[in-house]
Amino acid sequence: MDVEVPLLTVQIISLMFFLLGFFGLTAVIGLLKKRRWGVWATITVSILTIIFDIWGLTIQYTAAMGFIVPFISLIYFYFKRSQLMVELQ
Repeated sequence: MDVEVPLLTVQIISLMFFLLGFFGLTAVIGLLKKRRWGVWATITVSILTIIFDIWGLTIQYTAAMGFIVPFISLIYFYFKRSQLMVELQ
């Protein structure tokens, strides 16, 4: 990191990476199985990732890179929402 970060902050960052990764993997499984909850889980994880990265910007500016994939996912689901809800169980 660019700046010295307290141990508690590093632990919070590590825990958030783990949780977002776990729930993201769960969301992907739901998407692959074509479940409606997979879409909602992906949307939720994307929003939480953006919130986490906003906080991360206060520590390191490269956290802005974390906005890209969640933002693209949200835009995709926004434009495909009616089609997805019909196709998914």
